[in-house]
Amino acid sequence: MTAQTARLLEHWRGRNHKFQGLRPFFCQVEAAETAIWLMEVAPKLGRQARSFLEHLQTANDQANPGLNRLALKLATGAGKTTVMAMLIAWQAVNAARRPNSPRFTRGFLVVTPGITIQEAARVWITGLQTVQAKLGLARVIDLSATPFFLRGSGYAEGTLFPWTVCDFSLMDAIECGIVKLPRVPVADNVPSAEMPKFRELWAHIGKRMPGAGAKRNLDPLAIPAELQTALDALYGHYEQTFEAWRAAGVRVPPCFIVVCNNQATSKLLYDYISGFTVDSEAAIVAKHVGDKPILAALDPFNPQGTSADVSFRTTKKTIWETDARRCHVDGAVCDSDWEMELCRVLESHPRVHSYVANQGLGFTVPYRMGGDARTYIPDFIVRVDDGHGEEDPLNLVVEVKGYRREDAKVKKQTARLNAQRRPPALLAHHSRNRAFRQNRRHPSNPHLSPRIRSRRRTQPLS
Repeated sequence: MTAQTARLLEHWRGRNHKFQGLRPFFCQVEAAETAIWLMEVAPKLGRQARSFLEHLQTANDQANPGLNRLALKLATGAGKTTVMAMLIAWQAVNAARRPNSPRFTRGFLVVTPGITIQEAARVWITGLQTVQAKLGLARVIDLSATPFFLRGSGYAEGTLFPWTVCDFSLMDAIECGIVKLPRVPVADNVPSAEMPKFRELWAHIGKRMPGAGAKRNLDPLAIPAELQTALDALYGHYEQTFEAWRAAGVRVPPCFIVVCNNQATSKLLYDYISGFTVDSEAAIVAKHVGDKPILAALDPFNPQGTSADVSFRTTKKTIWETDARRCHVDGAVCDSDWEMELCRVLESHPRVHSYVANQGLGFTVPYRMGGDARTYIPDFIVRVDDGHGEEDPLNLVVEVKGYRREDAKVKKQTARLNAQRRPPALLAHHSRNRAFRQNRRHPSNPHLSPRIRSRRRTQPLS
C-alpha cells in the first residue's frame, strides 16, 4: 500500500482529521477499502490472495469477456456517489505521484444510465464494450444496490454477480439508520377482511394494477380501494411528521417517497397523489393538489328532496325521542350512543334551528370510489344559524364517526366537493342551502312509536 493510500484511509476514518461536514459512513469506507485491497494490495500478496483474484477473473471471463469488473453493493441511499468520489480520489492522488504506474490512472468515465435496471443491463454493457474496444478500460467498478442477474441472462434470476466483493444490504442500512426509513401501512381500514390486507398488499391488488407496458387509459380514480387506504395511512404518518418537524423548527420538510414496480404504476400513483383533472359531461370532477380526487355522480331524476312525509317502521332500540321545537320527525333512529348524544347536544345548542336524522328521507349522495359506484347516506341534517340571519340558515350535513375507516374519508370529501361545486341537482339552486330542504310545522300530540313519522304542523316555527 502506498503512503498516499494509507493517508487517505486514515483521513476517511477521521482519526487524524476533523471533518467540516459529515464524515464518510463506515459502509462507504468499507466499500472503498475492499476495492483498494483487491486492486492495490492483493496482487502483491501472491498465494495468499490468488484464490480471490482467480475467482474474479474466471467470473468476468464467463459473463463479461474483455471487461474486468468489480461490484460494490450498497443499499439505495447509502451514498454510492461518495464512494465513487473516494475511489477517484485514491486513483488520482496516486497517479499524480506515480505517473508511470499501470495500477493508477488519471482518466475516469462515470456512467449513470438513468434508466431501469433491465434497460441498464442491456445498454450499459453494450456501451462499455464499445468503449473498451475503442479506448480500453483498465477496470470497471459497479456501484449498485441491485447487482443481480435478471431473467433471461442465462443465470438464476436474482443471483448476485459473482464479482460482487462488498455487500451492504438494505436491512443493514435501515438498522444502522443510514438510509430513509421505509414504512408500511399499519392502520388497516379496509372493511370486511378476515386478515389484514396490508400484510401482503400486492397479493390482493397485483392483478388489478397496470402492467409494465400500459400507457393508455390509466385512471387514477380506478386504483384499488386497498391501495388508496394504504396511501392514506402512509400520508397520515407523513403529515404528523411534517407538523412535528415544523413545530421543532426544522426547515427542510420530510420526503414522501412511493416505490413502484413499473413506470405505468408510477405514473398512475403520481397522478393520484399530486392531483389531476378529468373532463366529463356526466360527472363533476375537481382537481385536488395533495388531496384525494373524488368523482361525484348526480341524480337528474331527484333534483330536490323533502322530509315532510316521513313514515317508516324500525326494530332498533336506540331511538331518541326528539324535541318537537327542534325536530319535525317524532324520533331519531340512532346507530350508537354517540348519535344519541349528538341529538341531545343539537336540541340544547342555541344556534341550532332544527335537525332531522337521515333515515327514511331518501337523502343520498351517489359517488364513485376506486371505480365502484357507491351511495353515501349522511347521518343528520342540521339547520344552523351561521351569522347570516334567520331567513338564511346553513344546512349542515353531519356524519358521526369514531375510528375513521377509508370509506368515511371518501364520504367527507364527496360531500365537500358537492357543496363547493354547487350542482343544481344537489343544491336546488340555493347558494347556501346545502343539499336538503326541510318542511317545518308545529306539532300536534307528538309521540314516539315503532313507526317513525313526521309530526303534523299547522304553522312555521319561529
